[in-house]
Amino acid sequence: MKNKRHLESATADRIIEAAIPLFATKGFAGVTVREVLDAANISNIGAISYYFEGKEGLYAAILKSHFESTIILAESVNNSQDSPVEKLRYTIQSIVAAYQRSPHKLKLIANEVSNPTCCFAVIQEYIIKIQSISQSIIREGIDQGYFRPDADSGCLTLTMHSIAQFPFLMPNFSNTLLSDRNDKYDYYISHATE
Repeated sequence: MKNKRHLESATADRIIEAAIPLFATKGFAGVTVREVLDAANISNIGAISYYFEGKEGLYAAILKSHFESTIILAESVNNSQDSPVEKLRYTIQSIVAAYQRSPHKLKLIANEVSNPTCCFAVIQEYIIKIQSISQSIIREGIDQGYFRPDADSGCLTLTMHSIAQFPFLMPNFSNTLLSDRNDKYDYYISHATE
């Protein structure tokens, strides 16, 4: 029984990994079930229905998984004893690390946020929660004198997430500016966060 669950989990994971770059480059509506299965090297046409209850369920599972892990990390950082500056630095570094591991995820998330599909409702609460946690860290920094007293926590939250995501959303722009560096993302984040 355990082997069957492991095989099922491995198959579902293969489908997810194959679907992420397809959804990122073609969007939700532009991807067919057959394309995902071909990319995952799965011949059973019913596999997506079996594991995810259809293409919409697959897409929603990808979005939900990303945001669930992001919330866990954000809450962990927020609850740490580090200074607000260190919390923000770690948050930005974590965002960068996640997108270095899976650059297609950022594009998929950015597409969903800027052009919401039927699945946006699945992640809306997560986005609000992440914004709330980031603003809480910034307000803590204002209260402790790390940041200007007139700083707007909403503007700083937007700035922080923009700093972390920009090089991945605009790689041609970033690569041109930082072309002489092998460690361009680490270098950029280090300078941008300071």
